[in-house]
Amino acid sequence: MIKRHPEWRARLNTFLADADSRPFVWGEWDCCIGLMAGWVRAVRGDEYDYAPPYTGRYTTLTDAFRALRKVDGVKTPAELMTKWFGEPKAPAFARDGDLVLFGDCIGGMYRGEGRFIGTEMMGDAYARDGLVRVPRAELEACWHV
Repeated sequence: MIKRHPEWRARLNTFLADADSRPFVWGEWDCCIGLMAGWVRAVRGDEYDYAPPYTGRYTTLTDAFRALRKVDGVKTPAELMTKWFGEPKAPAFARDGDLVLFGDCIGGMYRGEGRFIGTEMMGDAYARDGLVRVPRAELEACWHV
């Protein structure tokens, strides 16, 4: 069983409040570096920081996928989550605090919905800073955190 920080719910609430209006930036605040890494630190504890090998290594989508191959030998964010957190489960098994997948984006499960970075999910044309919600029924996989 994965051990969560004793105050993980309060820590996750604080993280989400800070994330809700943060602007998207490749290599700093995207689905893997900002959202996933911060989410895991909030849930598991500060000693779990997955961001450093990637932070500042890319500034575009193309470079992000190159970094995945270079740093961890994987092709997609989903493969990275599987490498770090084990085989994915069906989204029906996602609990609050778990990581979830929608398309090529990694998000987190909170109050029965996936939370994802808006600009990454909706594209630059919409320029939606902060987080967007995706219903559980539309999620593709989850990883227990």
